[in-house]
Parts: sequence; C-alpha cells; structure tokens
Amino acid sequence: MRLAWISPLEVDLVGMHSHSAYFSRMLLPEIALHADVELFRNAFTPHPTLPSHHYLTLAARHAERPFDLLLYQIDAHPLNRWSRVAVGLMPGVVLFHDFVFRDFGPEPVLNSAWRHHVERFKDAATPWPVREGEYTQQGPFGFREAAWGIACGFSSARLHDEYRRNVTLSLSREGSIVRSFYLPFPVPPASAQERERGSSDRLHICFDGSVRPEHRAHMLLLALKQTQCPVHCEWLVDPEELSQAQHLCEEFGVGDRVSLHSPRTAERWQNLLLHADAACHLAFTAYDQLGPFCSMSLTSGASVVVLDYGDAFYLPENAVWKISPGEYEHMELACVFDELWGERRAMPSQELAFLRALHDPRAVAKELLAAVAQYREVQRSMLALWHDIRSQAREKLFDEAAELAAADAEKCVRDLLVGSWRELGWMNT
Repeated sequence: MRLAWISPLEVDLVGMHSHSAYFSRMLLPEIALHADVELFRNAFTPHPTLPSHHYLTLAARHAERPFDLLLYQIDAHPLNRWSRVAVGLMPGVVLFHDFVFRDFGPEPVLNSAWRHHVERFKDAATPWPVREGEYTQQGPFGFREAAWGIACGFSSARLHDEYRRNVTLSLSREGSIVRSFYLPFPVPPASAQERERGSSDRLHICFDGSVRPEHRAHMLLLALKQTQCPVHCEWLVDPEELSQAQHLCEEFGVGDRVSLHSPRTAERWQNLLLHADAACHLAFTAYDQLGPFCSMSLTSGASVVVLDYGDAFYLPENAVWKISPGEYEHMELACVFDELWGERRAMPSQELAFLRALHDPRAVAKELLAAVAQYREVQRSMLALWHDIRSQAREKLFDEAAELAAADAEKCVRDLLVGSWRELGWMNT
C-alpha cells in the first residue's frame, strides 16, 4: 500500500509540542514496515529514512506514482495552520487531534466555496460557484477540514462525538453511513528506570497546564497552599509562560512547593512522570484535548487527577480521580492530595496492563493501518472523481480566460495571453 503522510514533524517544530508531530514520531517507524510511505510537510529538508516532499507537490507526485491512500493530520498548533490548507488539495483520510478551533483557519481559505465543491462530488449537476461570491465560514468546528475527509479519525473520543453530532456535509457521509473512527494516542513503553513510588518524604505531583484560567493553575496552587501533606509540584509550561507562572506561584505563596519546567514537550513530561506520585490534568475548556500527556500519565502508573469535564468525562472512574469544577474545586484537590499522601497506592496491575496495551505504539499503528485500509476503494473512487472535477475546473477557467481574450481585438494581446496559458500549463500546444 502506497501511503501519503501529510503532517508536520518534530524536526520542523524544535522545542514545541504538536499532537500531529508527536503522533508521526511514534507511529511512522512501525507504519513504514507495512506500507510504502512518503512524507509531505511544509519544509524542504530531507527525512533521514523516508522520502519527503513539500506538501504543494502532492498532486504532482500522485500523478507520477499514484498513492493508494492519503492521510492528513490536523491540529491547532499555530505553525501547523498550513495543514488546514493542504487538506483541500486532494480528498483523503483526515485524522483530527483538534476539531474545535479558536479561529476559522488561514487567510487563503476564509472565502472558500468548499460547500459547493463538496456538493459537486456528490452531484455532477451542481453548478460552479460564482466568481465574485462571498462565503462566510462557520465555527468553531473544523467543518471545512472535515468536509474533505473520505473518512475522519480522531485521537479524542469527545471530539469524535462532536464530529458525529455536528458535521452533516462531508465526503465521509453517505446517507446514514458515517465513515469515522477513534484512535488512542500512542505512548512509549514505560521506562525501566521508573522508581518505586511512595518512598519519598514528600508527595510528588506534576502538572500539565498553561497559566490561562481554563487550565485551572490558580485552583491547583490554592490547593497546594491548603493541603496538609508535604507536597512538591513540578509544573510544565511553555517558555513564554515561565515568568507569569513564577508570578502566580509567588502570588499564592507556594514558590517553595513548585518547580517550573520548560519547554512543554512530550519528552520533558515523560521525564517528570518518572518521579511523580500523581499527575494533574485540569483543563476546563472545549478547545483543548488532554492527550497525549494524560495518556502518558495513565500508562506511567502514577495516580491521575482530572477535572470532570470534556475529555475527562470519557475516562473510567476507576482509573482517575475526578474533581468537580466550581467553587469547591481547590478543596477537592487538597483532599485528594491528602488522601494520596495517606495511601499512595499504585494503580492495580490489571488496569495498568490494559492501559499500556491500549496505548502501545505498535498496537495503535496496526489499528490505524486497519482503519485506513478499509477505505482504499473509497479513496480510489474519490480520487477518480477529483481528477474529473479538476479537469472540468481547468476547462472552465480556460473558457473564462478565452472569453476575456476574445473581447480584445488586437492579436498581440491574445498571443501574449496564449503564451502565459502555456507557461501555466493550461495548454498542451
């Protein structure tokens, strides 16, 4: 199977975490054992083991040597906005790590007539959109990005549900049939250097969250101040938030109980988990998802504390401590810390073994390959349709240009236009 993998890589985002780049790093070595993979990125640098191209060459590369499947990855990282443009180049399987966005996407797609084009895939009689038309986008869901998926995958069960509830116009929907799937985040196998928890004279917790109110750092710091147990918190933040995080710790009077760490990367979080009795993921937001950091916490064996909202709603009650958001949130957190200090029990081995098997990179890679393989026939038919529609669009554009040229009687002007058409590839002679 020839697979086009359209995604950023960690080498393109040095020192910054991206769900798509992390997912690629964890799965590509295994995927490449079972498929002929070519990478498409917003970069010209080579990859050490796989063929790599700029994403704008995808159509040309497909014409040279056709792909069986195209896999796009979408997340909300600011440097990955290009992927929200790329997804409209050719239809394929779209894997979402974020689906509820804070904006409508990059400027070039804001006036996109994507609804008309998707309808044309479904009905050849659909007219072309008017050239001067203005098209307003809806939000905050990734409606346009989802529309181009012949199937849509999600690394968050909550976002998968949001998609099934809210998206009605998509290549992945045919009547009552919806082609979609959920895929857990892959997590590296637990480190052999993991220490035996409960041997320290303090409760060690780590916290993954920004300084913004929706990540509830203020509630955590207040709980650290009120808890009766000896505790120390390792707080992982982005570099630009370090000074504000330090200010918050001083404001709540817990500077001696908190250590700040940066940059916010999966490797840094995994290192913090090696010495953690508990990991806190307290996001109270419809935008962000908890993985892969929460998945790493679950498979580490540490106690996991979450806010009972969003993604955390889908986590099993016997695997995490769930805190009710609201006025008494900090008091519940403090009580959980006191309880953990008193018991400091590890997750039962059976549950831990299940979680590690669920998030094992080899298992996730096999699930992904099995999920996309079932859409090969759909991909083939959609690419054939795409080729026909692209040819029709080319002829339509050429007809418009010819009409403009015919309006001018001077032969020299038409000769100039024809030369430009040939340069653009609009004419074969």
